[in-house]
Amino acid sequence: MHRPQSVVLSEPLYTSVPSVHSNGGNGVLDTETMETLLAGTTPSQQHGNHERLFTLARRVKAFEQGRPAPLSEAGLQAVFSVWYERAAGFLRQDQTWDEYYQEFVEAYGDVKRPGGKAVVDIAWQAVSATNSPLPPEAALFRDVRLQKLAALCHLLQAMAGAGPFYLSCRTVQRLFALKSHEQAAVWLRLLRRKGIIEEVTKGGPSNMRATRYFYRSVVGAQEGETGL
Repeated sequence: MHRPQSVVLSEPLYTSVPSVHSNGGNGVLDTETMETLLAGTTPSQQHGNHERLFTLARRVKAFEQGRPAPLSEAGLQAVFSVWYERAAGFLRQDQTWDEYYQEFVEAYGDVKRPGGKAVVDIAWQAVSATNSPLPPEAALFRDVRLQKLAALCHLLQAMAGAGPFYLSCRTVQRLFALKSHEQAAVWLRLLRRKGIIEEVTKGGPSNMRATRYFYRSVVGAQEGETGL
């Protein structure tokens, strides 16, 4: 089976996802990040590859929002190689690794709006990175966890573009390992009180959707008002 030489995998393939190192000098995709990107993208039937590859491309684009630079060619090949091995049972026999990789790269280039169902987890992976920059609004909190929550909301807004982003209390509870979703609700109210996030649409059991928010760059706005 053809595999590009620029991809370095640190342990035997696909019994579990290995750490993937990019020779392009663009950092490391760890196991957890790789699993987050790939979750739900492996085809489960024939003729489902194109849709799944586009989903993978959207997730990669979302992941890149939290990085100082896009993935290198080697990084893209690394992500795709893991997908290719897992999808092997549903791939066309007359289509090579290179042809499927070209399909992935074209989908990656066509992505207009990064995201996908795993967008919050992808954003969380990005803001949890050791060298991940914090937005100015994070300085309004002493608790490092609240600073990370502000960074998460900031990145989710970047991914959402001009529209609002979704974030539920139970998701915040899960990501920060809080004891209850009520505590997560208090944290989100703290961000709202400081004007960092603005509630657009209330979610909950009645509509089975997460609450939608807009992120507001209040620190820069306050400094601008002071300078007038």
